[in-house]
Amino acid sequence: MRINPDKSVTAGQLVTTRQSLFDAIDDVTGDYLIFVPLAAFSAICLIAITRASTTSAQLLLIVVFALLLVASWFTYRTIQRSRKLFCIHTGLSPDANLQLSLRAIESTAWNIIERHKSYLCATTRSSGFTWGQEITLIFADGDIYVNCRNSVGGAPSARSPFDFGRCRRCIDEFRAHFDIIRP
Repeated sequence: MRINPDKSVTAGQLVTTRQSLFDAIDDVTGDYLIFVPLAAFSAICLIAITRASTTSAQLLLIVVFALLLVASWFTYRTIQRSRKLFCIHTGLSPDANLQLSLRAIESTAWNIIERHKSYLCATTRSSGFTWGQEITLIFADGDIYVNCRNSVGGAPSARSPFDFGRCRRCIDEFRAHFDIIRP
């Protein structure tokens, strides 16, 4: 899968070019696989509501069903937020933005996995209860667009919708280094 920098900047979120059918399947299952157990539990809950013999049991199951709906909505919103691009205005050319970003990445523990003239992708290591993150930097004229997504076990195809604030910390860490390095 390759990143389309122009469409990403225009859309305000990460846009990838799928090179095969497997990339399209991977994109859908990587983000939305969490909905399979939520849908299964919701269906089981609905069946149990219709078969419950007492009203207190039905009420309890309705509350559980409502909690599953809230969890599904929260998960969906988290996934949508993970695709958003954050803009850092530099006023520099794309090549200068690339050079400054490379210097900032040198001082972090990020590993560059893909590097192109208009964008680069890097990963962080997993530690403790956090998963590794995949950071994408898109270099435009005067701006750097940053996206951070979870990557379970370092595999970008296996994503978790929950980051516990780790992606935001990665973006803030990049911004802090960028402010220090800026000439």
